Amino acid sequence: MLGIILMYFIGKQFYKLAEEFDKNRWLFSILGILTYYAGQVLFVLVLFLSDTFLTSDFITTMTTTTDELKLSVIAIPIGLLTCAALYFLLRKNWKKTGTLEENLIDEIGRY
Repeated sequence: MLGIILMYFIGKQFYKLAEEFDKNRWLFSILGILTYYAGQVLFVLVLFLSDTFLTSDFITTMTTTTDELKLSVIAIPIGLLTCAALYFLLRKNWKKTGTLEENLIDEIGRY
């Protein structure tokens, strides 16, 4: 249930951002949701690789559901951070390109 709620709010924020800068709204809302899950998968992959090469036995000794719950709770903020990074990166780039177009539009009648 938490995943559905997070998908809704992440998608909504990216939808608003794309709408503000006149981009493809559904594409970027889906991209935001995929970024959330990609961040989680990359985090677990890095954790698994570090567990394998550093021989810490964190993942290999996970036997109970509480261990899996701990991993899920740790992965949620990582996914949100990757979403936030993409959101701010897109907003920064779109603002930069948007101001150039506005300046060109203002200069049309001057000559």
